[in-house]
Amino acid sequence: MTQTGDVFFNIDSRLLFQLGEKLVTNRAVALAELIKNSYDADATYALVRMKNIKNPGGTIVVEDNGSGMTLPTFRKTWMRIATTDKEENPISKKYRRKKAGEKGIGRFACRRLSKKLYIKSVAITEEGRKEELNATFDWAVFTPGSDVDKIPVEYSTRPVETEIPTGTTLILEDTSDSWNGWDIKRMRNEVAELFSPIIFQKEIDLKLTPEEYDPGFHVEFDCPEFPGKEETLDKTFFRNAWARLSGSVDGKGFANYNLQVINKISNKIEKTFERAKLFESLKNANLEIYIFSYRPDLFRGSEWSMTKARDVGHERGGIKVYADNFRVFGYGEKNDDWLRLDYDRARSLVGVDEEVRNFGEDERPGLRLFRNHSVFGYVVFNKNDNPKLEIT
Repeated sequence: MTQTGDVFFNIDSRLLFQLGEKLVTNRAVALAELIKNSYDADATYALVRMKNIKNPGGTIVVEDNGSGMTLPTFRKTWMRIATTDKEENPISKKYRRKKAGEKGIGRFACRRLSKKLYIKSVAITEEGRKEELNATFDWAVFTPGSDVDKIPVEYSTRPVETEIPTGTTLILEDTSDSWNGWDIKRMRNEVAELFSPIIFQKEIDLKLTPEEYDPGFHVEFDCPEFPGKEETLDKTFFRNAWARLSGSVDGKGFANYNLQVINKISNKIEKTFERAKLFESLKNANLEIYIFSYRPDLFRGSEWSMTKARDVGHERGGIKVYADNFRVFGYGEKNDDWLRLDYDRARSLVGVDEEVRNFGEDERPGLRLFRNHSVFGYVVFNKNDNPKLEIT
């Protein structure tokens, strides 16, 4: 007997776990994705609370004061895998921020961190009413062999008073891993470096009215088991650098660089270089790199000791990459030498400028290539201006 008809793809729940492993490579990336969601929702802060996390089974809460999610938004963005919402709506409504996420992987980040998720979100509906949305995810029921679209996710909505502020709270229950003091310290440092050190002028140009000017965004941590604060590397640290390298690539692809020796050397050097050949696939990018030489005399009278600065170099040294104001993880993380500085240093000397060669040995700490842990810096670019640059 002949039979005809239509068949449809369905998705095995195992795909959620496979995507999670590919897109959310570690806990820092997972938490960063949730913080990005707060930023995209026009929040001015995200509060991260961690409780009973020394062993698996603890709780992580991420709370913000953003625009929240209505039920239609929840259905369209959170419950749809590989949603195109951020491509269709790349600019936030209130502060006209360029949205940070592009793959919609917040749900995978939650699954990476814990076994259960509770969402509470207060938002203003299209009718102008304030409404609270609650939803529950038990990741254990998304078992391999089951169809994702056949597993129900419980939700409820209710009207709330107008005085209740908008925002979203993610409660991640039954955490998957244990955390120690070093884990928390690294997490704080990663979050402290999550945002670009500079904002493109184009971001400011997007603002149409004074009400749209961005008041900023910050992240707070509350972790009673491991108290402390994220350590921001500021001018008190960078003034100990031996030299500063800054540069930019303009809208046509022309590059220029400036190298300035800035620390405790009797003969100041400042050199400006231009690259005659165009960068064909790079436009409107900036870089700034501080070069350290871990010598006691360069830290004399400083708030930072040479030993402490060198320890920070091993933990946080390297060149970070930022796209559209947010960190691209995988570049400049601990032990990541993507520029192969250590490799090159181990195999060759650098040709030295004659002006430097004439100095005494003690005045030219930059004679050799510097190691990866001796440089701190960033490269920043705008994805719209660089469509050929693929973030991997």
